[in-house]
Amino acid sequence: MGTKRPASDAAAAAAAAQASATRRALGEPTRFAIVQYLHTADRAARVDELAQAMSVHHNAIRAHLNVLMEVGIVERERAAGLARGRPAWVHRLTPEASAVWRGSAPQEELALMLLDVLTTKRSPREVGRERGAELAAAVAAELAADQPGDAGPGDAVSGDAGPGGRARRVLEVITRDLGFAPRTDPAAPHVILLRHCPFAAAASQAREIICGLHLGVAEGVCRATGDTLSVAALHVADPHVGPCRLELA
Repeated sequence: MGTKRPASDAAAAAAAAQASATRRALGEPTRFAIVQYLHTADRAARVDELAQAMSVHHNAIRAHLNVLMEVGIVERERAAGLARGRPAWVHRLTPEASAVWRGSAPQEELALMLLDVLTTKRSPREVGRERGAELAAAVAAELAADQPGDAGPGDAVSGDAGPGGRARRVLEVITRDLGFAPRTDPAAPHVILLRHCPFAAAASQAREIICGLHLGVAEGVCRATGDTLSVAALHVADPHVGPCRLELA
């Protein structure tokens, strides 16, 4: 009888196999370009958009996307919209791939905020509010610069119509940049699902500090945009079980 491989060895072998498959997937130039495009676009894209951007046939793009989905780099979903018939598939980076592709920015942000807590003796929530206001100003300026015409700092950006639309859009950008992989449910537009926690290990040891900082960030964003939206609650979940829920009011 053969000896059973220890669970730790099996896990290490599985991780090595996954890493090898990922390297092979990204070793193909077109697939790497697709991932870079999705990262830069920071949104989901249709097959025809990717085909045009890569100057590659639609069927080839689909084959490349299938490989990227198999290794967990890309995911797909039906496009939201009011068009008749079945919506088209759109593809985006998975939360895990998006967090890795963004590098160390989320960890650097966390480190700076923690340093501020230690040196100023302010609460995590207070520090988070201040940083949220700073991030909101930067993102709002970028969004306004992307709009045609003479949009001013207080003008709504494209897609932000309706009460609270501007704050919600800025929040989505910031939480995405921090690696939280936000998703808004069309049936509950005032709830932002945070599907990935880039600070899961730290939060498991110091939830009040880590989650308090990011609750403060959300509050600072809403206040800084001058919008009608405010943070009603942050429902923290086990990152291995389900998403956290940021409720706005």
